[in-house]
Amino acid sequence: MQVAFSRMNPGISKRQAQFVDEYAISRNGAGAAVRAGYSKRSAKVTAARLLTNANVRAALTVREAENARALNVTRERVLAEVQNAIALAAEKADAMAMIAGWREVAKMCGFYAPQPQRVTLSADGAAYLEKLHAMSDEELAAFDGGHP
Repeated sequence: MQVAFSRMNPGISKRQAQFVDEYAISRNGAGAAVRAGYSKRSAKVTAARLLTNANVRAALTVREAENARALNVTRERVLAEVQNAIALAAEKADAMAMIAGWREVAKMCGFYAPQPQRVTLSADGAAYLEKLHAMSDEELAAFDGGHP
């Protein structure tokens, strides 16, 4: 499977393909790195590096889509099942389970995504910001009353 997957994704090595397979199963970067043959001592750093690699991310996206197809899992189905679980929790008067279910629905709907804010400065504000940027660390510390 690793070799075939590497051939499908020529931008990654066999070991990176193994990392993708392991990560898709466990969602644990350090563990996936170790199981893929990377050093245990640097597994966390290796996993972080691999997960920011564009080719590895693309391969992971492909692997996740394959897994979803194989399991017949869609976003709509997951939402429906979570809503069923929320209804069951409501019948049992389990408030914490209901909250957990709604939290998952909110995540899937993107309600926790950062909201971009546009900030504009007046001419005075822009001049003040420029002054702050020009200050040394010592000047900024003195300006802030010595707080780190």
